[in-house]
Amino acid sequence: MGKRRLTAEEVREWRQAMGEIPPDPPVSTKADTRFYLLADAPAPRAPKTKAQPHPGPLDPHDAKAIRRGRIAIAARVDLHGMTQDRAHTTLTRFLKKCVSEGSRCVLVITGKGGKRSEADNPYAQFGAGVLRTALPHWLEAPELAPLVIASAPAAPRDGGEGARYVLLRRART
Repeated sequence: MGKRRLTAEEVREWRQAMGEIPPDPPVSTKADTRFYLLADAPAPRAPKTKAQPHPGPLDPHDAKAIRRGRIAIAARVDLHGMTQDRAHTTLTRFLKKCVSEGSRCVLVITGKGGKRSEADNPYAQFGAGVLRTALPHWLEAPELAPLVIASAPAAPRDGGEGARYVLLRRART
């Protein structure tokens, strides 16, 4: 007598018995049946919306143009000495104003962060300055990402590591 192959149903039952896969849900009432049928149905697709790309690194050609002065810095904002909340609010207002005015490139100055000892600086354990570290995250947040094309650390003459160039999108009319 030859060996027969197990059917797919038999294999599934064996795997359930061995605990490799969860058992089938009990179907005892009509309400339960509808629940499991809905759970197995594919999720409805969200309507397609035009996604705003997240700000990326500054294009090398744009970075070179800024360094050489071909793309002028239209405005500057200095966030030195501000709390995170105040700096974020100031940055948001500044960028929205600059976009509405049609500015292409702005300079955001955060500072490099304190060089104080750990006793004087509660944020010393985090390395770089708090605002300097938070700025790229703020620019990628849903509130500001639609306004920003790219950002990059500034050249030494504009603040170096303590400042960032931010390229802005054109305002939609």
